[in-house]
Amino acid sequence: MVDRRSRRSQRLIKEAFYRLIVQKPLFRLTVAEITREADLERGTFYGHYHDVFDLYDQELAAHVDTLLALFKRHYLTAFDKYDFVPLFSSIINYLTTNQELQALMHEAYNQSRALAEITHAFQTTVTLSEVADFGGQNYLATQLEINYNLAGVLTILTYWQKGNINASVTELTASLAAIARHHWQ
Repeated sequence: MVDRRSRRSQRLIKEAFYRLIVQKPLFRLTVAEITREADLERGTFYGHYHDVFDLYDQELAAHVDTLLALFKRHYLTAFDKYDFVPLFSSIINYLTTNQELQALMHEAYNQSRALAEITHAFQTTVTLSEVADFGGQNYLATQLEINYNLAGVLTILTYWQKGNINASVTELTASLAAIARHHWQ
């Protein structure tokens, strides 16, 4: 069981990390800077993480887990009812309201790394049986189609977050849902 002091130390480290990650690239961020910002000793940091990249990886994994939980909550219902609005709405709302995930994706390298992790997690979530349910006999073609569509949605969300697509959350959600409905019906 993690005691209160340990939870407090982790919270302070994470808060300092998120303040600093938007100011400089991950590969230039040091444990000394994080601990100075958190007003903790370096040993405290190493009691929780191996290095800055371990901290980044753990934080990214937590966000990916949350996105996957949202995806799993709405995924099968979306296909059963051909109503993709709750699926896209929950994911888009998480992406837009979560300041920590936005901080992790602040820099281009971090964004690419985060998108790769998110894409991989979503791809592996669509199990063999689900692929077979939606694609019939041709597993490879169905798998490629799902990966193609997933990459497209994530690219659209990335462009939208960067401001390259001018749409409100509601407009984007409705548009993505309409495309998915058209494609999967």
